[in-house]
Amino acid sequence: MSTSDTTSPAVLEQLQQRSADPKRRIPFTGATIVAMDADLGVLHGADLLVVGDTITAIGTGLDRDGSVVVDAAGTILPPGFVDTHRHARETQLRRIMPDVDDLGAYAMSTLAGYATVRTGGAPHTLGMCGTPLCLPPGYCSEALSRLRVACRLPSRASACALGLPASAW
Repeated sequence: MSTSDTTSPAVLEQLQQRSADPKRRIPFTGATIVAMDADLGVLHGADLLVVGDTITAIGTGLDRDGSVVVDAAGTILPPGFVDTHRHARETQLRRIMPDVDDLGAYAMSTLAGYATVRTGGAPHTLGMCGTPLCLPPGYCSEALSRLRVACRLPSRASACALGLPASAW
């Protein structure tokens, strides 16, 4: 199966059906591949092959037999890139707002309740705690421990924010 519409239900279903197969082959073809490897550099019109859950080859004209082929022409593909986007603040909010189950209720509880007892930039600064993932090991654990206290005690929110390093933002 070859496709250029990687969002179609048929393609997604094919990929999901094969997700448990350790021999599943998915070639991405025609992409601009940013390899982040000095030997490979940036490859234009290249292919990337995933077998199971492992990137096994980068090049051109890779074998496509028995595969769901994804036409990646016109896209930039950084192999091995891990999305580290996090919303760690939501964990703390869940603890103080356990009955909030959807985005509307979350927004109302936050804007009309939680945020009204905080001052200035404290909620914004505290909400960013999930993003500085390049900090030394153990640092985020300490920061999250401080956040748990700050989320329950409005008077401590500023102190918690001041305890975070300025270099993280």
